[in-house]
Amino acid sequence: MRRAFFSSVTWLLVACAVTTAQQPPQPPPRADTIEAWLECVECDAGELQAVVKLGQSAVPRLGPSLLSGPPAAKQKSYEAYLRKMYADMKAYEKTHPKSVVPFTEDEFVKRDMAKYTNMYRVRAANALGEIGGTEAAQVLDKALTLPNLDTYVAMKIKQALSKAKIK
Repeated sequence: MRRAFFSSVTWLLVACAVTTAQQPPQPPPRADTIEAWLECVECDAGELQAVVKLGQSAVPRLGPSLLSGPPAAKQKSYEAYLRKMYADMKAYEKTHPKSVVPFTEDEFVKRDMAKYTNMYRVRAANALGEIGGTEAAQVLDKALTLPNLDTYVAMKIKQALSKAKIK
């Protein structure tokens, strides 16, 4: 009887190991949830609410997005996308002379990279303001001291800060 028990337990352990080994590792839901909010286009699928639902656990991930904008890998990818878009616009310009591209490639990339960074910062600030708490307020305060902070972004940070301090 003892032998049958150990045999059953052994098969159960093997079955569990095989089942576990077949499942691919899942990224932490927090990272996916926050990234969905920071990168959404229409942002009408409850992305902000999902981040707020994470509560204080989201603050350490939102802080760097507010202070530095998108991660370096995202910036590099977006810059490549913008350079391709510019090349496409210049190619179109050759066959449509009335559609002149009014700026250089570097001007175009610089302008749109700034918009991308500002979007990240504003969305991070909004989420931090909605989450609230001391840690969120400290990150928002720190962001206001950044040199060359865009005036629109600074205004949104101040709005988020007033919400964060109320909560």
